[in-house]
Amino acid sequence: MKQGLSSEQAKSKIVLTDSQGMLLESNIDRLEPYKKKLAYPQKDFEKLGISNENAQDLFAVVKAFSPTIIVGTSGQPGVITKEIVQYACTYCENPTIFPFSNPTSLSEAHPKDLIEWSKGKVLTATGSPFDPVMFEGKQFTIGQGNNVFVFPGIGLGAMINRCKLIDQEIFELSAQALADCVSQDQLNHGCLFPSIDQLKTVTHSIVKAIGQHTKNPHIEAQLKAWNWYPEYPEIDIG
Repeated sequence: MKQGLSSEQAKSKIVLTDSQGMLLESNIDRLEPYKKKLAYPQKDFEKLGISNENAQDLFAVVKAFSPTIIVGTSGQPGVITKEIVQYACTYCENPTIFPFSNPTSLSEAHPKDLIEWSKGKVLTATGSPFDPVMFEGKQFTIGQGNNVFVFPGIGLGAMINRCKLIDQEIFELSAQALADCVSQDQLNHGCLFPSIDQLKTVTHSIVKAIGQHTKNPHIEAQLKAWNWYPEYPEIDIG
């Protein structure tokens, strides 16, 4: 919507599924209250040429909708299949596929499979830590999309900047600050998130972004004063 789409246009760009298939306006009565506003517009669904029965099959939904980004948060291992990945590669040069469920045993797909099935085309990150993947002589570093990257910064930023409300814009600013911390070298190796040892840098970037949002002129000095260093000096107790 920030790029100019209306609410309805933006809604038509997103398809969500639960254990019973697509969230549709036609079956809105079965949906929990928090899902109802995310139900796919019926008029747009009818244009997809997919039946209500097929709307329960993830591959059928992918074929009908041709998403460029697929995010898994289902806790259902293997639900993102080879046929889904290979089909996505027929209409998108670099499909983005995030199997975000954790632990590793519940990941919707293994990053090694995603890279091999797509012949190295897929852009991926996971919710659990995975080892780097070698494919055709290139090492792909698997970034971990975990909320640990933003919550420390949001919490510290809210305290330092005395935020009365943590609104949607703060989450958007935090996401952008996180993305800005990914180096070109990391991107060249397929890594879409910083490494965990960059957590302090990411946290400081988010705090500063919130400070700019709240127009705090003292954010740099306050951040320095609020810094905590995990140093444990030896104590001589005689």
